[in-house]
Amino acid sequence: MTNRSTTECNQTELPFTSSQSRKVEARFDGGDISSDGGLLLPREVDRRLDVLPRAAKLLDDPRETGKVRHSAQSLVKQRVMALVQGYEDQTTTICCATTTCCNSPPTK
Repeated sequence: MTNRSTTECNQTELPFTSSQSRKVEARFDGGDISSDGGLLLPREVDRRLDVLPRAAKLLDDPRETGKVRHSAQSLVKQRVMALVQGYEDQTTTICCATTTCCNSPPTK
């Protein structure tokens, strides 16, 4: 008896936006292997759908403009990417903010 709920997948690779002049791609021809892609997939989804910048624009930012060090967009991105990685609090977000996949530290 065959399992009819499985999906037929015929895509052999999934290209991602380059990271620091390096080609990044996911390939599906490796057999039974497992790898943690980290933030590559969420980063690519955000780049293609522009979700986090649009979400940041919806938030009220009562901070004084002259005293702002990081944009609301970069803070939203940092928080969401930390949550995606499983960090429930902000104590470990320095690692998230500086990781290449997260696109470097927050910017103004």
